[in-house]
Amino acid sequence: MGMRTPWLFLFFALLGFRLMSASSSAQLIVRVKLEHERVVKYEPIIARLMIQNQTSHSLTIGGEGAEAHLECSIRQLRGSFVSGYPDKPFPVMEVPRNTTVTNELNLLHYFDLRRAGCYAVEFQIQWSGKSFAPGKVYLDVLEGAEIHSMVDYVEEAQGFLKYSLISMNRESGERLFLNIEDEEKKLCYAMYDIGPSLRLYKPSLLIDTSGFVHILHQSAPTRMIHSIFGRDGQIVQQEFYRFAGGQPRLQEQPDGAVIVQGATLIEVE
Repeated sequence: MGMRTPWLFLFFALLGFRLMSASSSAQLIVRVKLEHERVVKYEPIIARLMIQNQTSHSLTIGGEGAEAHLECSIRQLRGSFVSGYPDKPFPVMEVPRNTTVTNELNLLHYFDLRRAGCYAVEFQIQWSGKSFAPGKVYLDVLEGAEIHSMVDYVEEAQGFLKYSLISMNRESGERLFLNIEDEEKKLCYAMYDIGPSLRLYKPSLLIDTSGFVHILHQSAPTRMIHSIFGRDGQIVQQEFYRFAGGQPRLQEQPDGAVIVQGATLIEVE
C-alpha cells in the first residue's frame, strides 16, 4: 500500500491542476456575433462582442498600459489576410467584475473590407499570458444587384457622385439600399439600408433641384415608401402610401417639389 501512495498523490495533484486551469479559463468568457452574416459591399459590418468577467476585479481591455488587449484577424477564404488600419485601434473597453459587457464594433472602421468575398473573422483577448477566443465567425460581402442609378455634380464633394439603388436577398427577403459614391476617387459616402422591398413595381430614383434624393419603392403588397435623403446620404423623411390604382411614381412639379402620384398618403404610427 505504501508504494501506491505517491501515484495516488500524483493523480490527485494533476486532477487539481486541471481543475484550476479550467476555473482560470472560465474567468473570462468571450462570445461574438455578427449582426448580419451577409452584407452588401460598403454596408456597415457590425460585430457584437460579449465579454463576461467572472473575476473579482475590473478589467481594462486596450489602451496604453492595459493588462488585456483585444486582437482580431480577418482572412478571405482561400486567400490572404485582410489589412487592418494601423491608425485606428479598437476602443478601450471597461468590464467591471462579475459583469457582462457587450460592445458593438463596425469592422469597416478597422479593416479594408471593400471587396466582395467570403471571410473568416476571429477575435481573441490576450490577458495574463492566456488567449480567450470565441471561435471564428463567417461573413459574406456581396456586390448586390444595381437596380437604378443617377450621377449628379455635388459642389461640396468637388466632383460627380453616383447614386445607386442596390438590391440584395437577406433573411428570407429582399432589401433595398442607397449607395452614394465617387467612382473616380473610389470613395463611398453612404450605404443606407432603406428596408424590405418587393419587385412588383420597380423602385424609382429622382434628385430634385435642391439636391435632395427621392426614392419610391414597394415595401409590402399594398404599400409604397417615399424616402428623402440629403446629398450626404442622411435620411430626412419617409412617407408611407397605399396604392390608389395605376402606376405609383415620383413626379417633379414646376416649383421643384416632388410628389407621389398613383398612391394615397397614409399615417403609420
